[in-house]
Amino acid sequence: MIFRAAAIGAPSLLAAVIVVVAALSAVFSNDVVCLAVAPVLADACLRRGLDPVPFLLALACAANIGSAATLIRDRLDC
Repeated sequence: MIFRAAAIGAPSLLAAVIVVVAALSAVFSNDVVCLAVAPVLADACLRRGLDPVPFLLALACAANIGSAATLIRDRLDC
């Protein structure tokens, strides 16, 4: 697993989640990104003993921010 291989702290993990999800959301649909990343992220947080709620909220916010960066936006982003 990517998160387990890198020994990073919670703030660094949160920043990495935000950057990666925003970049993915600029290319793929928000729904696809959130549905693909959420279970992996929640599992990674639980394995590290972290509360997954702040990370999942960051996932949702970063997906919305990333989708706003695309040239062809989703009809719900307008």
